[in-house]
Parts: sequence; structure tokens; C-alpha cells
Amino acid sequence: MKVFKRSILSGEGHWRDIPADPGKIAQWLAGVVHEHIQNYFPELSAEDREFLLNGITPEEWETMLPPENEDDNT
Repeated sequence: MKVFKRSILSGEGHWRDIPADPGKIAQWLAGVVHEHIQNYFPELSAEDREFLLNGITPEEWETMLPPENEDDNT
């Protein structure tokens, strides 16, 4: 199901195809589910769950929050 969310990092809107039951997605987005997302959507990747929670795409994570360089002593 194609889902539109606005990123909490950039404020940009993104579409993402989430491979889950549309009814479950609708319930999650409506806020009627009171369960941890990893329990409600165990079949989804961490990236898809993060998108449903915060609208953040994997590309946005890499751009806005790059991994720290372990060799950097600053």
C-alpha cells in the first residue's frame, strides 16, 4: 500500500510502498493501535516501520544523520 508521511527530520512529504495489510496500516495511522510497532508489523523491515512512525526514509537517515566515523577523534 502506498503511504504518504511527512518527515519529522526535514518536513518533506514522502510516499513509500509498505507491504502490509491496508486495514492494519489504516488502523496504525489512525492511532487506534496501542501496541509496539514491531509487534504489530513483525513482517515489515525496520525502515518501513520507521517510515510509518516518523515519515523518515532510509535515504533521509543517511543524508541528515550519517553514521559517525569511528576513526574521527573530534
